[in-house]
Amino acid sequence: MTDKKKSLDFILDAEKVARILFSPSHIAEGRVSPKAFRLEILRGGAEDYISVLRDEEEKLQQVSVNFKPRTQGDKIYGYTLLKANEIRELDTELENRTVTLTPKPSKNLPLHAGISLYINNKKITAKDVSSDIDYFQKELALCCDNGGYPHEQWCSYQSEKFKLRRFEKN
Repeated sequence: MTDKKKSLDFILDAEKVARILFSPSHIAEGRVSPKAFRLEILRGGAEDYISVLRDEEEKLQQVSVNFKPRTQGDKIYGYTLLKANEIRELDTELENRTVTLTPKPSKNLPLHAGISLYINNKKITAKDVSSDIDYFQKELALCCDNGGYPHEQWCSYQSEKFKLRRFEKN
């Protein structure tokens, strides 16, 4: 199997994935809100994974501007990065929980990937309600903004063309 094929089939622990952010609903007091990781009920049905994009700087900038806000009044704000290994480490924190991060490329979104949550071997969808889901969303927010402390965030890149802000953990 070639390295290119591997990269399409599996996301390496060293990789980062990006979550596109919209304001004001994904931002709380200047930092990433757990709401940024909420599953939504869409026209096609209930989401069963959190959409993220694999981090390839040039392609990510191009693709991200095509995303439309789902909440009225929101505008695209930017994106935040999460390390693949930190997402996978969330899998080991609770016995009844499984977390997966898998590529989900399509013709229009070749960098697309998904974070899925299973509780007691049941895949969680937007129709499910549980404090476990809320806790998981908070954990993901902590993964991308260094423990939730806004002064720890820093803007490492801002596209002149698209005005997207990128927040990374130090």
